[in-house]
Amino acid sequence: MIEDSMSNEEKKIMNGINNRLKFTEHHIEEMMKSLLDNIEQKMNDFKDNMKEFIEKKIQESNFNQQEITRLIDERVWKSELEIKKVVIENTNNIQQKIKHHGAQANLNEEVTNKRIADISYVINKNKYLPRVKIKIIFLFQVASFWPSWESFWEECLNDDRFEVKVILFDHEVEEKTQIKTAREFLDKKNIQYIDYNCFNIEQYQPHILVMQTPYSHWHRPRHLWADEIKSMGIRVIYIPYGIEISDTESSRAAHFQNEVVRNCWRVYTISESMREQYIMHSQIGAQNVKAVGHPKFDKLYTSKEEYVSNKIQEAAKGRKIILWKVHFPKEFEVKEKGKVMVTPYIDEYLTFARKIIDYPDYLFVFCPHPKFYEMFRWLKEDKSKGSELQTILSLQDNVYQYEDDDYRPALFQANYIIVDRSAVMIEAAAMNIPVMYVHNSDYKEPMTEAVSHLVDSYYQGTGAEAMVQFIEMCKRGEDPLKEKRLEAFHQCIPFSDGLSGKRIKEDILAGLESELVTNY
Repeated sequence: MIEDSMSNEEKKIMNGINNRLKFTEHHIEEMMKSLLDNIEQKMNDFKDNMKEFIEKKIQESNFNQQEITRLIDERVWKSELEIKKVVIENTNNIQQKIKHHGAQANLNEEVTNKRIADISYVINKNKYLPRVKIKIIFLFQVASFWPSWESFWEECLNDDRFEVKVILFDHEVEEKTQIKTAREFLDKKNIQYIDYNCFNIEQYQPHILVMQTPYSHWHRPRHLWADEIKSMGIRVIYIPYGIEISDTESSRAAHFQNEVVRNCWRVYTISESMREQYIMHSQIGAQNVKAVGHPKFDKLYTSKEEYVSNKIQEAAKGRKIILWKVHFPKEFEVKEKGKVMVTPYIDEYLTFARKIIDYPDYLFVFCPHPKFYEMFRWLKEDKSKGSELQTILSLQDNVYQYEDDDYRPALFQANYIIVDRSAVMIEAAAMNIPVMYVHNSDYKEPMTEAVSHLVDSYYQGTGAEAMVQFIEMCKRGEDPLKEKRLEAFHQCIPFSDGLSGKRIKEDILAGLESELVTNY
């Protein structure tokens, strides 16, 4: 152990630091508890006062129900102002102390920011009141992530209880490739939106803001991070743009410990089994996580026919379609192995691409991740191989290179699917067609327990030879893993009814209703 190699003086210093940390943690918790106790006491006083007030007014025959309701709303509003006034006098002092003590104890900056956001949220929370529309903002940034929102957005848009605004933020922070088509996508879809430059979120005071991506550092300036939005009193919601498939250490951090998830009012995921992953790996547990299914599955069951691509149909000319869906070249740092490639080696894809010409009776729809070609510049030895693959495919008469942001038309029209490490591999099972999962020959990426059973039900291989064998099997009309795959799909994806977007909306309504003061 490290302590065994430390001198007595070093141990003394270390003990001092640990004691200081414990004291600081306790001191901050006491301040927060005092503040929240103050709020609770004010609310209890208010409830007692309201109960007496209502009983008195009901006894007075000259007050009808409508007038009582108006007076209740007025008193609620005045009480909120009073509580805010009392609490806010001490807020700045508490926040400064949190920062001061956090710095002294060398606390993680993210922990300090979350504590400040928690307190600010309690003070500034935009209260939900009955008979008032729920203001909800969809902060749109990445076109290819739209399927994770669409059915939920439609549910809110078609519900008179909601006031829906799509706010477009397409400024480049660190990410460029995935952001650049956002405006064009909304225009093509005829989705009404407001440019972020023309909108003031804090002034609008929405009840809810839906984040589209969890990567605050890469996608948004500091004032649009989740903790800053939460500090305004806005409830932050996040629906994962892809299924939480990977179970590496870095993937766990990306799925369950990111800045957005830590500061969310609600996170929605595909199943109770996936929610358990949040319980195991999230720094705040899973109190804010709801398992209601994922909107990206909904259109498959409700309006699949709306997503037919005429271009793919014309290219197919009646032939069966093989969807080849690829992630960008992906590397992970793995303990005792160092940096490893988890997607198949590009040479395997080059070999397979050259064999496609041998299957003229099929149309191969090549659907790369939006960052597929861009990411080759980071590979030491394979920088030119992305463009080489693109060239080979462009010379094949039976290849259609799919470049649209919405991948669903390619997915929905497929007869067979070949996919590497992509969240689309989970949606693929819903198509009820043969699916092949291709992984790296030297390292097989571990999958989260919530989906591993499903992935294990796919045909698998590591390169061109296995991919060709899969096509030959499909030519023979065979699918020996069909029953196993269907059984695994229903176990891993229990909400496969096209209603996940509706369930999210209903959970939001229930959550807001629970915040109302009902016991006067």
